[in-house]
Amino acid sequence: MANFEILNFTHTWILSKYSKQLKTDGKSPEWNTLESTNFGTPITLSITPTNFLLIKHENDIHEFINLWSNRSGLKGIYKGNSLLIMFKTKDVLRKFRVQFLDSNMKKSEFNCMECIKELNKFIEIFEYGSEISFEAKYYSNQMPEKNITTDSSLDLNQIAKTLMTKNEHKLPLIYQQESENELLNGEEDKVLQEFIICCLLDPKFPNFVKKVDNLFNTVLKDEF
Repeated sequence: MANFEILNFTHTWILSKYSKQLKTDGKSPEWNTLESTNFGTPITLSITPTNFLLIKHENDIHEFINLWSNRSGLKGIYKGNSLLIMFKTKDVLRKFRVQFLDSNMKKSEFNCMECIKELNKFIEIFEYGSEISFEAKYYSNQMPEKNITTDSSLDLNQIAKTLMTKNEHKLPLIYQQESENELLNGEEDKVLQEFIICCLLDPKFPNFVKKVDNLFNTVLKDEF
């Protein structure tokens, strides 16, 4: 069971309802709805520092989506204090909706808009009945892209072999900016723990690990 207490969520909102559309074999769609009032603790929607959307009740996970890698297949529609998310993966279209709750002297509609502002960094969200996206309605400027350059003279094969022998000091200086102790201290350690848990919970992770291993071995064989 995942220990969610160590996770350092960037944003968390309390939900009054969470509903997911069920498969109905061509019949009218049916929805399975959970309400926070039926539990002693609320259902929550969180966005993690590693850009995962997580809907859970205590340790029961209802939605866990990598917003970055799935951004092209995600769409949202909002109205008032409610948000519908459509998630297309391969030939399957999933739908779930959430209704926000008043919290910390903030109205449910305000909490919904706060969540939309964060999700809009990754996915396109429209107001119900409008063809104008949330981004077009509320934002007119975009963040400039960052250009990253390196002074490396090593090729992929050399970098891979150096990392495999754990002799990182032979890498160019750009790869030596942080030692292991510096990387695993304080807040960065919490983010790393959270990232590992998110990876383990992601149903796509085992296939990703297998693919990375195969590609890494290909690089080592200088066949990349």
